Amino acid sequence: MITDIESLKFLDLDQFAADIEELKKEIQSEEIESEDEVILEVINVIQEEVAKRKASKKTDLKADVKFLAYMNLFNSIMEGAFEEEEFEYEEFEEGEEEEENEK
Repeated sequence: MITDIESLKFLDLDQFAADIEELKKEIQSEEIESEDEVILEVINVIQEEVAKRKASKKTDLKADVKFLAYMNLFNSIMEGAFEEEEFEYEEFEEGEEEEENEK
């Protein structure tokens, strides 16, 4: 995971671009919810930044900070989405257990 500007130097842009595109397609293939729209917008900005980085090997501090900020935003959104899915799954399991106990 990218946590600081120094770690940006070691990012494999080609692999990262492929991974983020795959995630984007996966999100688009499902029913889009409001939070998905935010995720897709952040992905679009990240893809633009990746394209800039691939075109020019030189980056400045401002570009690094912007890219890192969007990466952290993306990570936060995704962590929140996974936590929400886990919570919904746990509620579903509890509901099934209650139904079995009632029988």
